[in-house]
Parts: sequence; structure tokens; C-alpha cells
Amino acid sequence: MRTFIRALVVFVATCTFVFNINAQSILVKGTVTSAEDDLPLPGVNVMIKGSGTGTTTNLDGNYQLEVDKEASLLYSFIGMKTQEVAVNGRSTINVVLNSDISQLSEVVVVGYGSVDRKLLTGSVAQTESEELSNTVNPDLSSALQGKVAGVQINQNSGTPGAALSIQVRGQNSISGGTQPLYVVDGVPISAGNFGQIGYEGQGISAISDLNPNDIESISVLKDASASAIYGARGANGVVLITTKTGESGKTKFNLESYYGTQEIYKRLDLLGAGQFKRYVNDIAADEGAAPPYSEEQLNDNPINTDWQDAVFRTAPIQNHQISASGGGEKTKFYASAALFDQEGILIGTDYRRYSGRLNLDHKVNDRLNIDTKLNISFSENNRVPGDQTINGVLPNAISKPPIHPIYDENGNFVEQGFWDNPVANGTEADNVAQSFRTLFNVGWDYRISDNLKFRNQVGVDYSHLMERRYEPTTTRRGAQSGGIGINANSRVTKFIQNSTLEYNKYINDQHDITALVGSSFELISDRFDFMRANNFPSNDLRYVASAGNIETASASGSEYAINSYFGRFMYSFEDKYILTLNLRADGSSNIAPANRYQLLPGVSLGWRLIEEDFMKTQSIFNDLKLRLGYGKLGNDKIGRGRFLALYGSGNNYFGNPGIIPSQIPNPNLKWEVTTNYNAGLDMAFLGGKINFTTDAYYNITTDLLQFRPLPGSSGYAGYDENIGEMENRGLEFALNANIISSDELQWSVSGNMSLNRNKILSLYNGQPITNIGRGNNAVIEGQPLGVFYMFESLGVDPSTGELVMDDVNNDGNITDADRQIVGDPNPDFIGGVSTNANFKGFDLSIVSQFSYGNEVFNGTRQYTENMTLGSNDNQTTRIMRRWKEPGDITNVPKINGRFNNEITSHYIEDGSFFRLRNITLGYSLPTDLVSKYKLSKVRVYASAQNLLTLTAYSGMDPDVNYSGSNATRKGTDFFTFPVPRMYTAGINISF
Repeated sequence: MRTFIRALVVFVATCTFVFNINAQSILVKGTVTSAEDDLPLPGVNVMIKGSGTGTTTNLDGNYQLEVDKEASLLYSFIGMKTQEVAVNGRSTINVVLNSDISQLSEVVVVGYGSVDRKLLTGSVAQTESEELSNTVNPDLSSALQGKVAGVQINQNSGTPGAALSIQVRGQNSISGGTQPLYVVDGVPISAGNFGQIGYEGQGISAISDLNPNDIESISVLKDASASAIYGARGANGVVLITTKTGESGKTKFNLESYYGTQEIYKRLDLLGAGQFKRYVNDIAADEGAAPPYSEEQLNDNPINTDWQDAVFRTAPIQNHQISASGGGEKTKFYASAALFDQEGILIGTDYRRYSGRLNLDHKVNDRLNIDTKLNISFSENNRVPGDQTINGVLPNAISKPPIHPIYDENGNFVEQGFWDNPVANGTEADNVAQSFRTLFNVGWDYRISDNLKFRNQVGVDYSHLMERRYEPTTTRRGAQSGGIGINANSRVTKFIQNSTLEYNKYINDQHDITALVGSSFELISDRFDFMRANNFPSNDLRYVASAGNIETASASGSEYAINSYFGRFMYSFEDKYILTLNLRADGSSNIAPANRYQLLPGVSLGWRLIEEDFMKTQSIFNDLKLRLGYGKLGNDKIGRGRFLALYGSGNNYFGNPGIIPSQIPNPNLKWEVTTNYNAGLDMAFLGGKINFTTDAYYNITTDLLQFRPLPGSSGYAGYDENIGEMENRGLEFALNANIISSDELQWSVSGNMSLNRNKILSLYNGQPITNIGRGNNAVIEGQPLGVFYMFESLGVDPSTGELVMDDVNNDGNITDADRQIVGDPNPDFIGGVSTNANFKGFDLSIVSQFSYGNEVFNGTRQYTENMTLGSNDNQTTRIMRRWKEPGDITNVPKINGRFNNEITSHYIEDGSFFRLRNITLGYSLPTDLVSKYKLSKVRVYASAQNLLTLTAYSGMDPDVNYSGSNATRKGTDFFTFPVPRMYTAGINISF
């Protein structure tokens, strides 16, 4: 790692030297200030007119730029009038900018380009690098939590490096993909979970390979009018990620480093040894048996193991990055190298990522520009089984009785009772996943004329995930099989090519026209191999090749391609009336040939009422814009070859190979299509200090792909068919307010809230899909996706102590006919509130997130409060409030109750929560002090994440789901790894 950093520094220094000796222009310096208060303006764009070369002012409003003696400079800043100044051979140019209320806007990144926010007609949310850098963000997804209206981000699991679930305006598919499309620097990337060894909610996301500190901005395209330019993959929203680029001028270095600790936020209150023995005696008494423990044994507890304390730990986290940016008139660069290292709070878990990035931009001449972007990362993720298994570390730690010791007198692990020793599982077993990721793209822009530009881009996204699990003979399961080993490799290669031709024309200061046409081609190749074996000669030989018995071995591969043609037309009249048209035709190899190509349009209108004459005399609004949009989006994430007649191998007979038909063809298989309607309103008040945006939308997805059952006599269980419809409708609100903006104090507050209502409109023959997952989720016509469908518990009968179930059909018996909808894992509304303040060098950032109205099936309680398995399971102290005799009023049933271990609404809880996601307090040392050491900025800070969670949920964490981002198995906590509380301290140094 040190060698790499030294090489990077030498490379950057060499580039800087070459750039400087090649520069032939004069160096212009100056300061840009505001005419309103005479204060320096940081972040002002200073561009050489007629070229793409320029720079920005620093925190003190200063800039320097090499220019031609006869050039002209353009000075632009949000909310200020752009000013043009001729150089005329001068080396010092100071500029004063005046406010321009009509220009209260910003550039927003959209598909294949960017647009001034005032001319934006679609629903797009954007987060800048400054917002990202204010908080500690281990990965990209966590950086967006609570910050974007209409975007629900669930942690799923606290496992380091685990994937998060992201939903943009609800879910639009049942069996297809539900996650958004990620586009990095114009290139759609692979972002799924390619792991083959199942860890459920702890799945690995390819997005985790990206370093958040390299990101310049993130745009989320939410409606069809904005996403239609991506057609087939836009049904679940689009996340556009733009990475940082260099700036002309002196090379700037930035060092970022933080270190911290993590701890469990909440533990379950479990029975101690004495309490557990009394509970076991009560079980025996209820069954009419003699008590296993005497009074003396009840009071004498030499072994009282706190298994939670044994598997949870205070864990370190650290991140270190060095970056450099700079360049000359022709070539600019940005380079970075980073190490992120997070140890999990649960033994056996950790995540380490090494990443490096190099972005180069070169101006060949006045017409041709070339840009290249390379990101290389290597990560190692150690996980432990959990969630969807009772063999994991956390399930065993919670359920194993405290009367069992960890070690014997010789220091060997003790395996007693039904449950495994979780310390042995967490420390002895290997669960390693190593990921190597390369993202590379090169693009070139050729300006055919002043108004016409051609761009071509080619990219490669390569990911290689190597997984290895080994359970040695020092664990219970390993001992039973002489050691268990698994090796798996997943290699995903994606090739992308984009070409666009863009025309821009501004006519008579009234008509602004932009037209774009393009084509795109993507080819994805997957290769997977998997081997499982047992009976190893030694625990020192842990790879499958050493095993005495190969249990199973498989290898597979597939290709996927999509060919697209698209176009966009944007027109505005006097920045008042705005029209945007998008059209894309996608052809996907996942779709049957007869329906392969899908035409997906999008249209949106904008009316800036603030420009109308009747608004000139009012003093309330500084900006007012109405938006209307309509469009269609596709979803081809339905799996490979589901329209084909397939055969399966491995059906061997007496040593002879055999294959059998495994899938019936469906030549009519087609796209899932989502039609979207959107209406929005953008407002600005008080000189643009307060901005408010609201959107209302309606999405209807048709041709949902479902499994259609067939009679057993056909030889097939069924086949896939487009036979369903679903809708999502909702409201979004976002507010940004610059409350105080003085020379000493700046204070801003932003908040967002959104609500989404999902409904299944039709299914195959109206038949519901039930018994999905551990929480008995269901897909039912007229109901939201994934509702809980089970017996409704009416509470504990005071006379019998039994849980009483609702007898729906009043037949006197509780049968499957009495199951009903008892809960909904989908929240009523979600949102977040953030605030940022700066005062004399101090900065404070607070980010919070909330979810209201969602319910959680607490599958952990089904084990820790069932009181039916005798001494097998430890229980929570809540069972001490159980019913014991007639007349007791309680919500905890008696021992050995009939429904104690059934999946009923008794275990459904309110999962609403408010979480203080991040608090960061920083201090930037005075400029005159750090400049003595040739530094431009030194900032130190302290941060706390997940500091406070307010919830009525009794489990460890309400923001989890044992099955990750599964569309239907949702809202269930089953021994799921909680999100940790984190404390960090760091420093940023710029020079």
C-alpha cells in the first residue's frame, strides 16, 4: 500500500512538472467578492471563454489560472449575474459579482448530459460532494439515507460491507428486479449481489466497491420523464454518480483520515442462569415431571455465561485517503488511493477495501477532448452465517442457555445442548469473500461546430468475487463431517458502448433548443463455479482440493445483451415555457424474440410562472415552476432465458450422463412496463433562501412476470408468464432553507418526507401467493406487496392463559381458513431532517432519518418467548410476566400454550423509528496559521453515527430485514445482525 502511494505521488509530481513547462500563457490571479456584502465568494466558476478550461475560487475567494493574454474570462456563480472580463495582458483581475434572483439555479446531472435546474422538468434530486464529505459514509448507499425524498434505504443488516436495499417510489415488480440502475460517469454498472454462499440480508453489493470520497455528485432520477432516457432499466429509478475531476492550476493534495470505534446499540434482555433454571423447572411442572434443578442448584450458579457479551465486541473502524488534482491548460487529472477497514461488532465479521482512482481529461485541440476514468478496488469481507439460519453466531448466542460454558478446563470449546457454541463458530470457521473490481471507461468529445457535438464512450466493468467457507472440526457441524468446505467463484464482465450526437442552439435570446440522439450497447458475461466438500485430512488444509469427499460441484455461465437507440429534445421559450421529450427503444436478450424491442417514451412540461408579467409585482415568490410529466419505463431484470425451453444436466443413470427437460418455453414473454404520471411544484422564497419542492405521482406496472402453475401430468411445475398488474402512488415534499447567512454564521436546514401507497391490482386468476418467508408475507389482490398473512392474535385469555386467535369463519376451529391480513411491512411515510451550521471556523452537521407505520415480524421473539421447547432455548426476561393462574392480566401467554410457537400476529410489532443518523462537529484552523506551513486547509472533526434510535420495537434494530432486498420477503427480523453505534475522529488536510 505504501509503495502504491509513493508511486502515485511521484506520478502526480511528474505530471505537474510536465504541465507547467508546457504552459505558454500568463498566470492570472485575483479575488472574487460579492457586491452585496463585499465578502469573498468561494466556489465561483472562472472559465476561459470559448473553451472548457477553467477553475474555481477557494474559500477566500481567490483563484489563479493560466490563460492567453488576449483571452476573456467568464465568472459565474449560483444566484449571481455572470460577468465577462477581457484579460488584456493583466496578471491580476479582481471581480465583484452582483446578485441575480432570476438565476437562482444550479446545474443538475441527468442522463447523457446536464441541465440548469430552473429548466428541469423531471423529478430529480441531487446531492453534492460537500454534503457527502460532511459525514462519515462507509459506502455510497448510506450517504443517501434520509436525504432524498421518495427514496427508501433500508440497512437490512449491520454486517460490514453488506448491501443495502434501495427503493425509489416503491417497488414496481414482484419477481423481477426492484433496485435502481446505477450509472457511474455515464456508464451503467453491475450492482447486484453475485455471492453464491447464502448469507441472506448480509449479501454483498457491488456498489460497496465504490469509494464515496471520490464522488462529486449523485443525482436520483425518480419519474419516467427523467428516467425514460434509460428506458428498459429505469423502472426502479436511476442513480447517476459523477466522480471528481481535476482543475487547471497548481496541483492540490488532500489527505483525509479518520479512526473510530463501534459498539452494539441494544442487546436483548435474556434470562440469567438462575432465572433459566427456574423456567426449566416450571416447564417440567407444567408437564407433570420432577423439577430438574434443586433449590440449592437454583441459588448456586457457577456457570452463568452471557453469550451476547461473548460474541459482541467494541470494534475499530478506520479510513485513510490521499488524493491529488490539478493540471495545465491541456490536461487535467484527479487521482486517489484509499484504505477503508471496518471490523464488525460481531466476532468473525470485518470488511477491508483498498481502492484507487485515476481520472484524466485531455484537450487535444479546440474541437477534440478525451477523458478516461479508471477505478480499481480490492476488498475482503468476512461474514458469519446468520439471518436465515439457526446455525449462525448470533442465533446461537441469543438462544443458547447461560448454564453452558464457553471453554472446558483445558481451554477447548464446549459443545453442550441443542445449540452450537457461537464463540467456536465465530472464531474457528472461515467465511471469506474477496472481491476484485475494475471500472474503466474512455470517452471522446468532438465538436463538429459551435452547436453540434459528438461523443463516444467505451467502458468495461469487471468483477471477480471469490468466496470460501470452511467449518473445522473444532466446531460442532465441522466435527460431524470431518470439516466442511465450500469454494465459489463469480466472474462478471460488462462491456458498454455509448454514442451521442448533441445539438445546442440559442436563438434571439428567447428560444433555447437542445437535441440529442444516441445509441447504446451492453454485453454482460457471467461465469460461476461452486464446490462443496467434506472429510478434510487436517484443519490446516482448508481448500476443497484437499477434501476426501466432493459433495457437489457445478459450473455455469450465461450472456446478456441489450441494444438501445434513444433521443431527447428540450426546448424552452424565454426560460418560461419548457418542453422535454425522451424516446428510447430497447432490445433485450432476456425477452422473447417476438417482443424483444420495446419503445419507451417520456414527455414533461414546465411552466415558470415567475417569468409571467402578472408575477412581476408580487413579492412572495422568487421562483415558481409547475411541472407535469408522463412516460413509460421497462424492466428486463427477470432472469436469463426464461422464455426458452431448457434442459437440466446431472440426471445420471448407472454412470451414464443424463439430461431432462427443466423449463417449458414461453415465446410470448415480454417486458414488465411501468407507466408513470408526475406533477410537481418548485418554489423559492425570501430571495431564494427557502426552496420547497413537492411532487405527486402515479405508477402502474403491467405485464408483471409470475409463475403460472401447470397440472402435474404435464411434467412441469409451471412456467413464467406476464399476468399481473400493480400500482404505486405517492406524495413527496422537500424543503431547503438557508436560515442565516452572515459573515460569521451560516445555518441551513433541509428536510424531506414522502409517502407511497402500493397495491396489487391483478394476479393470475386472482390467486394470492402466501406463506412467503419466515414472516408469512403474501401477495394478494387489492393489498400492498408483502403484507403479513397469518392468524390474528386477540391477546391472552385471562382464564386459560392461551393466546386467542380470531375465528374468522366462526366455525369453532382455528384452521388455515382463519388466516388473514394482519400487518403491513411498508411504511406509511418516510423522511429525514438535516442541518448544517458554520461559525468562525466551526462546522456542525446533523442528519436524521425516520420511518412511520411499518410493521416488523419479530421472528427472534418466536424463539425467545415461545416457552415450548423446554431447556433448548434461552428466553427473554419478558416471559417472567407470563400468565400463571386464572385472572392474570398479561400479554404473555402461559408455558406450553397452543399457539406459542406458531406464526401469528402475536409477534408482529410497530417498526416505526426515528434515528439520529449522524452528528459531526468540525473545526477548520485559521488560514493565516496553516498557510505558514504551506497548507491551504486543516480541519479536525468528531462524529457519531446511529447515536440515538427512538422506537417501540423490542428487537435489537427496527431497520433490518433477514432477506435483504427481496421484493416479497420483507419486514422480518430473524436473529438479524443489528446496525452498530459508531464514534469517529478525523482530520482533513489540503495543500
